Amino acid sequence: RGSTYRTTELSNLLLLSGQESKAITGKDSCNDLPDGTQFVLKSDKNFFSALTSRDLGLYFEVSPCSDILTTNP
Repeated sequence: RGSTYRTTELSNLLLLSGQESKAITGKDSCNDLPDGTQFVLKSDKNFFSALTSRDLGLYFEVSPCSDILTTNP
């Protein structure tokens, strides 16, 4: 909570929890790793609101690749 992680730190935390991670970017990432899970970092704030309030409104949208590949063959 309130921490910032680099990619390698986050990857190692996932590894400690028993989950292997592989960073794949791009819209076809689930085609490269169909058994994976897609995490998309989003914000519910616009830039000006986030800048003035310092609340970025960040959240992850988590989707299993199997669901994504089923809806977008």
